[in-house]
Amino acid sequence: MWAFRARHRSECVARAEHEIRGALCALRLALDAGGGLPGTAVAAQFDRVAAGLAELRPSGRVGAGTVSLEQLARDSVEAWRPVARGMGREVTLEWTADSGLVDAGRQPLAQMTGNLIANALEHGRGRVQVIGGREGSALTLAVRSGGSLVRGSRRPGRGLGLSIASRAARRSGGALRIASDPESTTATIRLPSAGT
Repeated sequence: MWAFRARHRSECVARAEHEIRGALCALRLALDAGGGLPGTAVAAQFDRVAAGLAELRPSGRVGAGTVSLEQLARDSVEAWRPVARGMGREVTLEWTADSGLVDAGRQPLAQMTGNLIANALEHGRGRVQVIGGREGSALTLAVRSGGSLVRGSRRPGRGLGLSIASRAARRSGGALRIASDPESTTATIRLPSAGT
């Protein structure tokens, strides 16, 4: 029992460290690139830090409410644009659904989008496309890039992004799926619309 608790605690700390480090790194790179970030883009990164800190609480729960998935996606893309520019790459957003209200907290949504965009920039190649849409009563948010989003890492705290995004999606009543072909990889979050 003690070993299980110690391992669980260690995993919680690793997830928290990953989220805090990732968000602060994105902010630092944006500042180093000399581009100012809109307040909502900065807020999206701080939501990710808050979600990381929530991993250290026994319940790991974060605040919930009705959130516009479209606005959160726009904030996340805006936050990562300076980082992408610094890498000679581009992050774009295409939104084809309505404003996309979901019953989930901004923090887990920021975890999902932040991790998927970060993975696409770190492990993919070419342009990173963030695509919002609708599948029946659910909203989808897909992140597509050339190459593979899934890479193993032996360094502590690395390689956690997709598992954190998947966990955050499940805690928000949704799911994450990954699809690859020889040219690209797409990670898609599917979330129920608010009120469904």
